Amino acid sequence: MKGVSMLIFGTLLIPVFVALMLYFKFRHKMVWWEYTIPLGVSLVLTFGMKAGVEQVNIRDTEYWGGWVTKVEWYAPWNERVSCGHPDYCNRPGMCRDMQGKMSTCIKRERCGNVHSYDVEYHPQFSQFIDSNGAVHRISEETYGQLRDRWGNQSFVELNRRSHTIDGDVYVSQWNGADTTLVPIATEHTYENRVQASTDVRTFDEVDPKAHGLYEYPPIVNLQQSTLLGPEVPYLAEARRLLDIWNAKLGAKHKLRMYILLFVGKPEEVAIAQEHYWKGGNKNEFILTIGLSPNAERVTWARVISWTQAKDLKKRVEERVGDSGAFDLRKITSELVGDVAQNYVYKSFKDYDYVTVNPPLWATLLAYFITLCVNLGLSLWVIRNRHVPEECVSQTSLASS
Repeated sequence: MKGVSMLIFGTLLIPVFVALMLYFKFRHKMVWWEYTIPLGVSLVLTFGMKAGVEQVNIRDTEYWGGWVTKVEWYAPWNERVSCGHPDYCNRPGMCRDMQGKMSTCIKRERCGNVHSYDVEYHPQFSQFIDSNGAVHRISEETYGQLRDRWGNQSFVELNRRSHTIDGDVYVSQWNGADTTLVPIATEHTYENRVQASTDVRTFDEVDPKAHGLYEYPPIVNLQQSTLLGPEVPYLAEARRLLDIWNAKLGAKHKLRMYILLFVGKPEEVAIAQEHYWKGGNKNEFILTIGLSPNAERVTWARVISWTQAKDLKKRVEERVGDSGAFDLRKITSELVGDVAQNYVYKSFKDYDYVTVNPPLWATLLAYFITLCVNLGLSLWVIRNRHVPEECVSQTSLASS
């Protein structure tokens, strides 16, 4: 497919052939600058389509962890604003009648506003600020639940220039305890040239249903599950621990951990999962664990990650793979401690050199659109009123 990226520029041969055809068949109907129109339009069209297809192919979604740092409840308030209700009155003036003559008449014109001001009302609302600085609206009920969970609330005077209702704000902040931490997850787009190119690594197409693979969990109410698998002992405790560390190591440290459990399946399923997720996102450390059919023993372990800490990947795989009896709580505790200290983020800017080849369908579509556009432009330049000056002179002499 490497030739496809050059093949798409073959569309520029179409306006060249069109220009030659116009010259030999219809040059008596064209002026010199009309030959450049198909080529200019095709250039813009080709580069535009290539850039558009490339952006679609390299666009990817990653997930950031974080936590709720504080919640705020804003009281309702109102303020004076400029009146938006115009007032009209009748005034004498001059009007033109049906015959076009001017005569006196009464005109209805705007002569001010109905009120000296209007009152704009702002209803109450609640919101929280996460550790990444983003603001999210929440219900008043959710505000109350988090306030009670953290056990604090403070009043903040906003000193607004209000009218009759001086709305202020009440704030409750996270108290710093892990037991009351509220983790969140958010989606963010980034440029992933690796997934759209074979220059770095080739990923096979796999059937997720045939292998029993996992999809990326959706974010629901700013929550995303990062421990995927069947019900096993200590699942809730391990999931909570993983959520806390994903929150603390989220966007700031560019890290998100996942644990995927496969019961009664060979290690090849981990390889299929890696291909299906195209190596994972650049900020992820994914531990896949194979379990015996009764989910009591660990049979294998494999890490999927772009991290530059290769020794970390090997150490985690060996420690978990050789652990024998399956203890999810212990595995998770050791994982978050090791990864938190030794993970090294891999910047995908290192792959800016990678060229992205448009798929074959995009190339064929580019040829089809370019051909149609050139045919349409050819008809226009043939039929318009622009003709060479010598043709105009000969026509004038013939008519005289």
